[in-house]
Amino acid sequence: MKSYAANEIRNIALIGHGGAGKTTLAEAILYCTKTNQRLGRVDDDTSTFDFEPEEQKRKTSISAAVGHVEWKKNKINLIDTSGNGSFLVETRIALDVADAVVLLVSANEGVQVYTERTWDMAEELSLPAAIVVSRLDRDNSNFETALENIRKSLTTKAVALQLPIGQESGFEGVVDLMTMKAVRFANEGRDVSVGEVPADMQDAANKAREALHEAIASADDTLLEKYLESGTLTDEEARKGLSQGVRNRGVVPVLAASGALCVGIQTLLDFVVETLPSPAERPAWKGTQAEAPVERAPDPNAPVAAYVWKTSSSDIGRLSILRVLTGKLTSDATLLSVNHDAKERFGQLYVLQGKTREAVSEAFPGDIVAVAKLKATKTGDTLADEKAPFALPRPAIPAPLITYALHPKSKGDEDKMAVKLNEIIDSDVAVKVSHDAQSKEILLGGTGQVHVEVVVDRLHRVGVEVELIAPKVPYLETIKGAAQNIEGKHKKQTGGRGQFAVIYIDMSPLPHGGGFEFVDDIVGGAVPRQFIPAVEKGMRNRMTRGVIAGYRVTDVQVRLFDGKYHDVDSDARSFEIAASKGFQAAFKQAKPCLLEPIMKMQVMCPSDCMGDVIGDLNHRRGRVEGMDSTPKGEVIRAAVPMSETLKYASDLRSITGGRGGFSIEFSHYDELPSHLMDKVVADSKMAAEEEE
Repeated sequence: MKSYAANEIRNIALIGHGGAGKTTLAEAILYCTKTNQRLGRVDDDTSTFDFEPEEQKRKTSISAAVGHVEWKKNKINLIDTSGNGSFLVETRIALDVADAVVLLVSANEGVQVYTERTWDMAEELSLPAAIVVSRLDRDNSNFETALENIRKSLTTKAVALQLPIGQESGFEGVVDLMTMKAVRFANEGRDVSVGEVPADMQDAANKAREALHEAIASADDTLLEKYLESGTLTDEEARKGLSQGVRNRGVVPVLAASGALCVGIQTLLDFVVETLPSPAERPAWKGTQAEAPVERAPDPNAPVAAYVWKTSSSDIGRLSILRVLTGKLTSDATLLSVNHDAKERFGQLYVLQGKTREAVSEAFPGDIVAVAKLKATKTGDTLADEKAPFALPRPAIPAPLITYALHPKSKGDEDKMAVKLNEIIDSDVAVKVSHDAQSKEILLGGTGQVHVEVVVDRLHRVGVEVELIAPKVPYLETIKGAAQNIEGKHKKQTGGRGQFAVIYIDMSPLPHGGGFEFVDDIVGGAVPRQFIPAVEKGMRNRMTRGVIAGYRVTDVQVRLFDGKYHDVDSDARSFEIAASKGFQAAFKQAKPCLLEPIMKMQVMCPSDCMGDVIGDLNHRRGRVEGMDSTPKGEVIRAAVPMSETLKYASDLRSITGGRGGFSIEFSHYDELPSHLMDKVVADSKMAAEEEE
């Protein structure tokens, strides 16, 4: 395959709510440009972009996929992203390597929850954008209604660039308002004809063209002055003004298309090539070199640097998908993986068409290519010339919103599960796997229920069957009172040498965060010096196993002040056991209680849902600590017990109709109310009995 210079490339991310037709549109682009000879379809599992088994099972995009077409001697890299709320982390990362976005809005559904969410991502990055009103072939589809919805919910800068010809199944073409020509599509979209605007659309087209020119002029002071004087723009002024307005986000053109009918595809591609920016026009990349901030322009003659934005599995091993930032990347390159200070030798460069690959010998700034079997490099890392080790900031990965304990159904699958989980983490940075030292559970965290289920499906695919169980809340045990003069005694006689040790202790509480304090007040050798470390060890061991419910003990002070021993029968082990028994006895007398973890939450919701969200937080024993209003809704800050947050993601989705979101992190421990403590203790005892 030929190489393309930066000014001959367009990197376009397709974004929008799940089901808006992003993948269908991408398939139509491959078909109408004769890149593919068959129109791929999601419903019959022939899609180039949705090729993972989990995507085919759910009939929806889960991860970002890459394809490309050549159009008018330019290469268009298409990044088909997920519009499912559980997989937006990778969508956000994909936008880092896009130079513009095309947002799809379903003509019969309008702006939906993740239409807004993905649009906000593009706005945060100031990416040039166009909007396609898609699925115009569907029943009840209406371009004007969708356009009005876009202006109301997304941006007032949206303006029609095209008008559809025909409705629903009769949708056959578009009126191009820049040229005032009718463009019709036949033969599954591959035959394009240009003619006059239909007579019955002339008035609407004239009115829409006037609105378009006004929007273009309003984005540029010089054009606006001329427009106000003459009331019109020349075709050249409109063309240049549109291009500039899109680049500075002063104009958001709205196009019409149907991926299923392959209508509006070529006109969309013309717009992409003629109006959206190339990598050569993007601002310089901001990163670091030797920890100092630097900028790198997309210069092919600069030292090479490339950003790895996605990692996936393939039949030839782990595949790192990267965007060339600067310089010329060649297939025989040896680069520094800057984040790991490790050299990586390339074997072969590939361009991707979904899961298929085609070898290339070189790639220039802006191009998206892949390389196999890098050893140290992961998603978010930068590869660069060793003499100029430039690195982009790593992407911010949000904390998991839902966590489960992962139990393999077969004990023999534990090692296999660990290996596969490591592969999954490589390809999906939003997955978090951790080990809870207290509960000894493997914890699987994700961004939503579907996200976790996809991980389970991937494990199942390699023969690892697992169970998802709500994780144990890491309660702590502590005391509120004191215990005095408590005996711990261990005595055992077996016919030979016996076992004997006695200790006397006082126990008292420490402030929160105090941990454990052991005070040695032995005088006169009541406990020989060599056995005192064994006494402390026995207590610390007991603390890890808990006393009343099996949770770790914290914030206690123990004073050892007396004891007894036998010259023959006493040893370190005997004093360990005596210390454990004494610790248990003292703990039970010192008003034991449980501490529960409290989480700091920020909940984002529409203003009309705020009352319901706050009511729900109160029901969860949450304490609202503050609220802020933003243009997008309300932000509620609250402290909520961890036990009440384990299924909050799905509950918030239900309360807000999918329009809410939240972030969560650990804050502190607080005392668990006594009535809830009794239940936790009872449940722990029952679980212990079942294990026996």
